[in-house]
Amino acid sequence: MADYLPPIPNCEVCLGCGPDNELGLRLRFSPADDHIECEVLPAEHFQGFRGYLHGAAIAAIMDEVQARTSWALGIATVTAELNVRYRQPVPMGQTLQAKARLVDSKEDRVFNTSGELLLPDGSVAASATGVFVVPKGGTFTG
Repeated sequence: MADYLPPIPNCEVCLGCGPDNELGLRLRFSPADDHIECEVLPAEHFQGFRGYLHGAAIAAIMDEVQARTSWALGIATVTAELNVRYRQPVPMGQTLQAKARLVDSKEDRVFNTSGELLLPDGSVAASATGVFVVPKGGTFTG
């Protein structure tokens, strides 16, 4: 992965992307050919059953990477819907890759996305779809 996308304003302590959140995932995102991607090595406190990544952490990763598909276009959105399909357990202690792409958009206000969380061997641990919207009242970016 090459250049990183800029951080989102007012998200310094975000669970997913906050660089100042010492207990967060601290995700950083890169644009690729037709998608956004990130790598993450989740810390031990993100496990559910001993030795396995918690489903909520997986959902957070999928939410964050899919949200970046609109933010990368300069359009500030928030999550309206997130659907995650857990395909296999995710053992702790390995670097994961998350990828997401923009499927379609409506009037530059509603963005439909899809994404995958990949294990080091390339197998799909989780897949997700999302809907991200430009809120009528604006975002929380200040």
